[in-house]
Amino acid sequence: MSNVNILIIDDEIDFAETLKEVLEIESGFSVKIYSNLDDALVSIESNAPSIILSDVFMATGSGLRLVHELEERKINLPVIYITGMVDKLPNTEGLTMLRKPIKTDVLIELIKKKINA
Repeated sequence: MSNVNILIIDDEIDFAETLKEVLEIESGFSVKIYSNLDDALVSIESNAPSIILSDVFMATGSGLRLVHELEERKINLPVIYITGMVDKLPNTEGLTMLRKPIKTDVLIELIKKKINA
């Protein structure tokens, strides 16, 4: 599945870099990483990705703010949240969540499903 552009938002740079490498090698996806939600939003407005993978709890703020920011900017993109703290989240009904550590084959299939939905 070529021409899939993924934007990862995660302040755990080692995790994000590893995930980027795996997604590029195993699926041929093109991946960009941002460790800061505000910087990612600027990038999204100028060059929207196919899908966003975001952490929830980051030093720069909550990844859950992403959904609200996208709605306010009238940007409709699929988002998959990847977090190690699913149990500590408020109501996340309607959001797609994966728990760290993730199985990359499950993530790749979910990405394909979300993009083709």
